[in-house]
Amino acid sequence: MSDGATAGFKYFDFSSAHPKEIRVTIRGSGTGRLLVSTQSEMDRVASIPVSPSAAWRSSQAEFTCPDGVSALYFRYHGSGTIDFKSFMLK
Repeated sequence: MSDGATAGFKYFDFSSAHPKEIRVTIRGSGTGRLLVSTQSEMDRVASIPVSPSAAWRSSQAEFTCPDGVSALYFRYHGSGTIDFKSFMLK
């Protein structure tokens, strides 16, 4: 992913589960943030810091859980590039 790239994942039911943290596994030369939103960039539910790493590394942030069924979109803002391997809600 380079600056402005978005990855979307559909759909998650947040009606009964209310995760408080989101964790991503990434690597690459990137420095910046992964902004997590539900519908639009204005609907931000998390902001995850990104720093350079040649090895796969986890980064996490607080997660503001939306109510109901929603998609999650990860938009990278920063310099360099990152490889996005996975995410987990806790």
